[in-house]
Amino acid sequence: MNYQELFSEIFSHHKERMKRNYHKEDPEEISPNEKAILTGFSKLPCKLDIIEVNLDENNPSKRGCLLKYDLTSLEESKITIHDIIECNTEELKKALQKNFCLSENRSEVLSTEINKAKSTAGFPLEDAYVHFLDYDIKENFDKFKDEMTSPFYPFFTDYFAQKYNTVEKIDFNKLYELLPEKTIPISEYLKPDLRGSAYTIEELQKQVSSLSLIPKVPDTVKSMFKTAKDLYVLSFFNYQLFTVASHYSLLSFDTALEYRFITDIGNKAQIHYEDEIQELTNPTYSKIFSRLQNQKRKQNWKLYKVRVNGKKFPMSSNELISYLMANGIIPKWQANIFQAIKKLRNSMTHIDHTSTFAPSMAYGMLESLCYSINIMFHNDKNH
Repeated sequence: MNYQELFSEIFSHHKERMKRNYHKEDPEEISPNEKAILTGFSKLPCKLDIIEVNLDENNPSKRGCLLKYDLTSLEESKITIHDIIECNTEELKKALQKNFCLSENRSEVLSTEINKAKSTAGFPLEDAYVHFLDYDIKENFDKFKDEMTSPFYPFFTDYFAQKYNTVEKIDFNKLYELLPEKTIPISEYLKPDLRGSAYTIEELQKQVSSLSLIPKVPDTVKSMFKTAKDLYVLSFFNYQLFTVASHYSLLSFDTALEYRFITDIGNKAQIHYEDEIQELTNPTYSKIFSRLQNQKRKQNWKLYKVRVNGKKFPMSSNELISYLMANGIIPKWQANIFQAIKKLRNSMTHIDHTSTFAPSMAYGMLESLCYSINIMFHNDKNH
């Protein structure tokens, strides 16, 4: 498959996907933003520049690429393929300036970031999007089609929503004569919050330093839990962050439930509905959930009849907890604790007043959730 064929299929796939995502039986249900987004996607493809990149000088077959989607040239299928370059800061900088027409400063920033990380990343510009892939997209078409969604959609949808929205947004600041809040110098921000003066920042760090997730826990969950720990420490400067840290640790627990289900079903999901079978490679909980919701809306699927790898798909956190218990991953008493955690998460998400967690309450929350997440993945018979 050459680049022209590849991107023709890619753009067609995402245009159809957007039509499905924003389909409404009643046109009046479509918001101005959604209309603008659909208008923008209908104008794809766009002009595209491609630079192939040698990722390993000792292994010429290990190749990635740089893509530039030029949104000033919509409804244009022109693809320009530039010379192959080595993955070092200097060559990347020159190529970004010469072939992508980026400024010297922007080229330097992007080339440094790409060379430092050497992993897939996206870089939004004013009227364009630069996408670095750490693999050969022609050899990994399905992977590219899936991965394109993560950086591609937020930027493109935001860009099209602004460009093609014909309904003027209300400027509430102007209408109600609201003044900007006073800018506070960093010295003020870094003053300790006296409400938390019982602990130094070093003591707060030490408290959470031993709250570690085991190696089997997925990186996404680890990253979320690390953010909760960071928020706990930063509460030294803003006492209210103890509450935010607690809430975010609950969100990491939610995500852990979904990942634990995926760990159990493996890297291929067979979706059975009556006589129909669909497959998803490298599934995530949200991908399966979205697929089922789409099928329910378009094909009137009865979701209670759906089986994923022969098992009923858990459509809620309650059902995820029941799934873990039914499949011997957690005992019933642990499931009761998980249900209590879920209720607490609900109460903190749907609030009618501002609540404040003390340090001891926030620490207790993080400690309990760290243990609960570890329990889920410790009892993993597949690893």
